[in-house]
Amino acid sequence: MSRISLFIILAIAGIGFLPQRLTAQEVLFDAQAYHPIAGSGTTAPGAIAWNALDTPPPAFNAFYLVDSSSVTSGGITASITGILGTWTGNTAFIVSQRPLENDYFVVASGATATMTISGLVPGAEYYLVYYHGRAEPGQYRQLAFAEDGQVFGRADNQSAGGSGNVTYSFSFADEAGQITIEMTGSGAEGDFAGFSIELRTPPPATWAGYTIVDGSLIDTTPLMGWLNIASAPWLYSYSLNKWIYGDESTFGEGGAWLYVPN
Repeated sequence: MSRISLFIILAIAGIGFLPQRLTAQEVLFDAQAYHPIAGSGTTAPGAIAWNALDTPPPAFNAFYLVDSSSVTSGGITASITGILGTWTGNTAFIVSQRPLENDYFVVASGATATMTISGLVPGAEYYLVYYHGRAEPGQYRQLAFAEDGQVFGRADNQSAGGSGNVTYSFSFADEAGQITIEMTGSGAEGDFAGFSIELRTPPPATWAGYTIVDGSLIDTTPLMGWLNIASAPWLYSYSLNKWIYGDESTFGEGGAWLYVPN
């Protein structure tokens, strides 16, 4: 087996699991105090429990001071810093009826919490839905959601139909496979109940940093124009009308080390 063939197999293996999982269905994280509480489930059906506490709290209708929390499942890690604490919900019955939205992490009014999602495919586009808690509808609470300081949506607790407590984004994972979201509280506070994530568009396949077209072609213009990489490291140059030898690792910004037979 050639080295390039092995590289392709490893590349497919490295990016295949997570996108396949996320295209099958969304992955939902339920931000909560702890699961379970007093024998009554607080995690939304099908969701991953994102616990802020290490042990079950003794009662409902209680607030607990924590400033950060993280959870890892299926290779995805969600972590949050800058929260004021976590709320356990009003009663076991209410939480069990709407477990996603009735226990949550609290962001102080005027404060900004930062959530980082890691373990994603670098450069891939994701569809994310963010949920605000719906407790205490008579007391206005809101979160503004932003990336790089640019607000893309707001969610609050005063929409009985649910549309007001949900917002979404289409976000690209950076080169480290991360997405970072800032959440700023307003009103009395902001209540972060959880989020879902789903792969939307995987990044294009590349070779030596060039996008692969039709499975085997790359455009290196102005370096050497179009090359066929199907038999790499032996490459076919259309501008020279001959085979050349060039390993992927020898290509660099603005040039490459290549062997051109006579």
